[in-house]
Amino acid sequence: MDRDKFQRERLRAYQKLAQSGRTDIREVRGYSLWIDYTRDGFQQHEEPVQFWRDQMGLIFLWLYNVYNWRVKRVPKLMRLLQRDTVRVGTMDWATFVERFG
Repeated sequence: MDRDKFQRERLRAYQKLAQSGRTDIREVRGYSLWIDYTRDGFQQHEEPVQFWRDQMGLIFLWLYNVYNWRVKRVPKLMRLLQRDTVRVGTMDWATFVERFG
């Protein structure tokens, strides 16, 4: 999956969630080692990396997409795994529905 397709799929997932009509959600939250959530209008802060949530998730994603990512992305993966922080994007549900719904 290339960068543009990833961005389109992420936006499509946001729209699907926003149009779901759910009333039990108070906040939308995302964790990433590389996504800049401020581009999508989220408030962003950093938290310490939790091994199972962040690093193992990234390793699994990389192994699953190794064919698409190609070998040239290995150095980027290694740099991201060495970080001590993860980006956390948050947005309240009403704002999320207004923006993506």
